[in-house]
Amino acid sequence: MSKPLQVNPHKLSPVMGAHLACLGVDGVMPIIHGAQGCSNFSKVFFTRHFSEPIVSHSTAVNDITAVLDGGACVAEAIELLAKKSPFKLAAIITTGLTETKGDDVKGAINQLSYPALYFPTPDYEGGLEEGFALAIEVFIKERMVSAATSDPKLALILPHASMTPLEVEKLKEFLEDFGVRALALPDLSGSLDGHLEERQGSVAKGGITLEEIEEASGAGMILSIGESTRKARQAFLAKNPSAFDLNVESLYGLRSSDALVRALMDWTGHEPPKRVKRWRARLQDMMLDSHFALGGKRVIAALENDHLLGISKILEEVGMSFELAVATTGGPAMTKISAKEAVVGDLEHLMQNIELSEVVIACERLGGFLPKETPWLVRGYPIFERIGTGLGNDILYEGGCYLLKELANLFLKEHQAHD
Repeated sequence: MSKPLQVNPHKLSPVMGAHLACLGVDGVMPIIHGAQGCSNFSKVFFTRHFSEPIVSHSTAVNDITAVLDGGACVAEAIELLAKKSPFKLAAIITTGLTETKGDDVKGAINQLSYPALYFPTPDYEGGLEEGFALAIEVFIKERMVSAATSDPKLALILPHASMTPLEVEKLKEFLEDFGVRALALPDLSGSLDGHLEERQGSVAKGGITLEEIEEASGAGMILSIGESTRKARQAFLAKNPSAFDLNVESLYGLRSSDALVRALMDWTGHEPPKRVKRWRARLQDMMLDSHFALGGKRVIAALENDHLLGISKILEEVGMSFELAVATTGGPAMTKISAKEAVVGDLEHLMQNIELSEVVIACERLGGFLPKETPWLVRGYPIFERIGTGLGNDILYEGGCYLLKELANLFLKEHQAHD
């Protein structure tokens, strides 16, 4: 796709992706190295999306510090924040401004007595999904150790950016059903799942701990989801080459869930428990029940790349026609999306092709532009006008039931309205 400008942007900043990932690591203080607005935008965006208070700090680069020593700005910010709020790790997330200028962030944090990590996320390299994956890679490279042996009862999950907190939790529980303790990096299920806290803190709370990240160095299996986590997975295998390497493109629908179950059976030697078999039977029944509502229906969607890749699989299974997939950035996932056309574009491109669709799957920013009669499944970033976003679940057998039920009811509601 070739356009002179983005009219209604679909892509989000990699800064936001790294920020989101840091919120899933307990005791981390995210510090965005850039103008005050960079931090404020990310904070407000995720606060509205998750309906939760979001931890965010800024080095507040201004016109003077932008010209002079930006590295000193980083050191000053960490020193100041350390006096006010104790943290286990400072996460310095750079922006397009400070990366273009070439601030020596590594040099600045190496001179401090406080533990800190550098996350290079200029706005001109990738989007939210890439920033999220890069943060995972940095944590693996900097906080994990080389492992001589692997624990066959421990698994490390590398989720992609579009997995909700509840989906991360459901995947951990799924592995535990096969007798495996699972850790997720990052683990938003412990921090942005919507549980009630006494007060907002100045550091991320409730995700995977730094001690657990080090423990995960010896995981017997690494389960990575989607294409965006490829580099992080390779970084882990470089430290622990004996681990069982399991990468799944998707966790959506019957075939993807079956493939995961088969891999877990081979690795653990365990049979699926009764509740897993029961949810599989429920998904089969839901596919049968929703067949006449969904079969042959035309879909267009705009989501993050791995989200598009995953959701395309379940749409294909139920016989829907995926006409157009609008991704945020190019990448390996683009060639694997089961759609007639997959492009990197903006939300205007989606609207220009609205006549191709009978249902739209996209974020809430599209709401003001869609014809009222168009069935619309709200997914992706951002979701501002609904609550409980972190409790959404579309993956594995259980989530597949919920997703198909929601999709089918959209069409049944539309049919009843015309009657």
